[in-house]
Amino acid sequence: RLSAGALVMFMDDLRYYHAGERTVDPGGNVIEERRLRNGTSYRIIKNFPSEAEVCGALSDCAERIDYRQFAALGYWIVSYRTRPG
Repeated sequence: RLSAGALVMFMDDLRYYHAGERTVDPGGNVIEERRLRNGTSYRIIKNFPSEAEVCGALSDCAERIDYRQFAALGYWIVSYRTRPG
C-alpha cells in the first residue's frame, strides 16, 4: 500500500524486433516464444501499450503523470504521484 502523494516510477520496453514466434491471442495480447539456453521454451504475454493507454490506466489513481519515451535506448518510463483517498 502506498501513501497519498507517493512517487511511483515504472519502465518497460518499446516495441522491438523479435526473431522468434510472435502471435496475437483472441484478447489482443501479443504472445512471444522465449527459449532458454537449456532448450526449454515458454510463451509469454508481451504487450506494448501506447502512451495514451498507460496514462489512461493510471488516470483514476495518479496525478502529475509524466510519460517519456527513449526510442534510441528502446524503453519508456512513466512516473506519477498517487492520489489521496
